Amino acid sequence: MTNDAISVNELLGRLFDKPCKAAEKKFSKQIFKDIAVSGRFVDDNDNLVAVVSADAGFACYTGAAIMMLPPAAANDAKGSTDLPEEITEAFGEVLNVLSRLFNTSDRPHCRFTTADYGKVPDDIKTFIKGSSSRTSYSFEVGGYGEGTLTLFAA
Repeated sequence: MTNDAISVNELLGRLFDKPCKAAEKKFSKQIFKDIAVSGRFVDDNDNLVAVVSADAGFACYTGAAIMMLPPAAANDAKGSTDLPEEITEAFGEVLNVLSRLFNTSDRPHCRFTTADYGKVPDDIKTFIKGSSSRTSYSFEVGGYGEGTLTLFAA
């Protein structure tokens, strides 16, 4: 496990009362096709400085785990065309916690603002294409399942 994967694992692992496992994943264009959620992170001037994309598995498994919903509910949500409101609300908290990964000494402060579900908005696509940093992880929440998380930074 790389140091970055350890950081993701430790940060997110604190949210759940379950064993978790993160592993760096090779970035591929398939990730763009699998995006179910795009989280927006802005600086103190409200400029977009980072994006977190997640596939349905990551959003549903982490959202359900934080709400302590049964794994079957997460699997049902993952298979639906629209994610249930209780999972999207809980996943918002996961995105909020992920802002800590971007708040480092060499970057300006940023905060999570909103999440876009479904089709990736054009401004997010443009940001992702021009991002200077992109790292993908597979992340498993014990008892729930595995999904993909990708971090993009300006």
